[in-house]
Amino acid sequence: MEKTLLFVEDDEATSYIYQYVLRKIEFKGDYKIINNGEDAISALLNSEFAPDIIFLDINMPRINGFEFLDALKEKYPLKEKNSLVFMLTNSLNPDDEKRAMEYPEVKGFLSKPLTKETLLEIIN
Repeated sequence: MEKTLLFVEDDEATSYIYQYVLRKIEFKGDYKIINNGEDAISALLNSEFAPDIIFLDINMPRINGFEFLDALKEKYPLKEKNSLVFMLTNSLNPDDEKRAMEYPEVKGFLSKPLTKETLLEIIN
């Protein structure tokens, strides 16, 4: 089964790496990279995109990854949509991981950028 992926990532260089890795693994599914949480929320609420897996940057301008999850709780419950969330960060703060894992939708806490091996493991 082909997966549908959403990357919520504000850093252009990191977004480029994700596109490169997807090409390297010959990813056949659909994916979007949205560069801020507000636009990602809008895309989900307007049914523009129904991802199986969301790779969510924690530290973004305007709204961060935690605010993104909180904003969707009522209007687009990720758990009911069977969307799995993997939080991504460059942070070394152990409190970020603890907080991320308090969300039932969050299935993992990963360091950026994603490697080819990690992405394949998650998709499969």
